[in-house]
Amino acid sequence: MPILGSPGRDRTTTDTTTRGGWPVYAIGVLALAVAAVAVPGAIDWYGQPVAGVLVGPNAVVSGVTNSSWDGPRQGLHFPDRIVAIENIRLDDLPPSERGRRLSQIVRRAASSGASQVTVDLRRGAGERRLRLAIERLDGATWWLVAGALFFAGALFVMAGLVALWASPRAPLARSFALLASAAALFWFTLFDYHTSYRLVPLFLIGFALLPGAICVLALRLPDDAPLLRRFPWLEWATTVVGIAVALYFAVPFMLGRSMPHLLELWSSVLGASLLFFVLTFVVRYLHAQGHRRDILRALMVAMAPPLAALGLVMAAEPLVGRSSYADVLAYPALALVPISVAFAFVRYDLWGSRVLLSRLITRLVIGAFACMLAIGAGTALATELGVPFRSAAIAATASGVVAAVLVLLALHIAEVYVFPSRAGYKPSI
Repeated sequence: MPILGSPGRDRTTTDTTTRGGWPVYAIGVLALAVAAVAVPGAIDWYGQPVAGVLVGPNAVVSGVTNSSWDGPRQGLHFPDRIVAIENIRLDDLPPSERGRRLSQIVRRAASSGASQVTVDLRRGAGERRLRLAIERLDGATWWLVAGALFFAGALFVMAGLVALWASPRAPLARSFALLASAAALFWFTLFDYHTSYRLVPLFLIGFALLPGAICVLALRLPDDAPLLRRFPWLEWATTVVGIAVALYFAVPFMLGRSMPHLLELWSSVLGASLLFFVLTFVVRYLHAQGHRRDILRALMVAMAPPLAALGLVMAAEPLVGRSSYADVLAYPALALVPISVAFAFVRYDLWGSRVLLSRLITRLVIGAFACMLAIGAGTALATELGVPFRSAAIAATASGVVAAVLVLLALHIAEVYVFPSRAGYKPSI
């Protein structure tokens, strides 16, 4: 169990702090850079018109949608492809330009007062023509398909950084940090993949790396399974495969060529890896005893249900399409995974680090979490009162950051000057 108290000058604290090293800073800087592009791009899409569905860069219908939109009502689902809109062929364009061209035509139609657009849809070998109502990315939809994803991605980044900071040499911490980085990259860029198309290569990298990272973590939580102890090269092999698949996905896109068919099936691979994680997790929990069972019990409720639900949806997606009703539950529930990991770390020393947990760092992490919630709530409230979304987001962000800093500072001052004895002597637990 980690020790809760002042970091002081303890050797364990000093070693742990210095051992985190450059990977912690590198991941943090990369996450901030991706968020700096993805979040403003998503804000620009608030209230924008869409043709009844969101589509990927190659005009493939996405499962990231609102169930009340016209596309889902008419049975559109992944991997249907829009090949023409308003008699303008999209399949004559480079694959990387089809989604962007479709968005331009929809915006032009909406600006001219049109309420519907005509599209030609390809499903399998056949095509059909239908009329789709022009929908708007309203507040509820934006928070579901963008805000919830950014929130989950930020939590994964924080959990991954804490794992590397606490125990950078532990195999479990490194494996989780790899998973957290890939998951955060995936969640931060998923909305962009269906709207602005500026971060598509990064999305493809995260998408490709996730299945292998999930499978390795399943074999390593809370300690190495016999299969991983017998074949320790499995982790490196899955990482190499993930990098190769990422190149296989990203290079054709950047060259303007057709995206490989494996991309449409990779959702099933990701879904299968999530199901593998859940099944492996449950089996290891049933066979665990003592401290190992305590760790897995702390993770069970928050990890297994959302991952199982999302795994079933994604595994069947290319065959039966994705249910947007499942997404409504699955997306926000994914935020429970890094929260449960953080709880297991504090309560049961998940990473085996024996670190002295700093009160200051703990307050900063909790303050950052509260700040994100405050920014989201403030932006939503101001938007409902009629403030433009971008202005509301900027004001809420500035207010949330300032409020978090002031509250943390006020708590520290109150503890030092109002409760000096407690500030001078903080008993370990």
